[in-house]
Amino acid sequence: MCSTPSHGEPGSVVLLRDAEVRRGHGMRATAHDVSLVDALSAAELTGRAPHRFALAGMVPASLACGVGLSPTVQGRLPKLVRLACDVLRSWGVPARDG
Repeated sequence: MCSTPSHGEPGSVVLLRDAEVRRGHGMRATAHDVSLVDALSAAELTGRAPHRFALAGMVPASLACGVGLSPTVQGRLPKLVRLACDVLRSWGVPARDG
């Protein structure tokens, strides 16, 4: 899971699949995003890329450093977890929402 700063209002749950993530989806807001896209590109070059890929995230209210989750994110977290579990189950991977 990740935070996605440009896909809607704070607290919006976002799901990016396969090519949306592999092409970098125009977001370079965090260090881990760059390395994820780079790692997927390198895996493709070596023929070891996953056949499918999904990235579940939530639009943050702020990317400022801090401790803990905002009330908005805290309240929407169960929806994000359900979405991630639904994706896993659709791939035949057992997943429990809680």
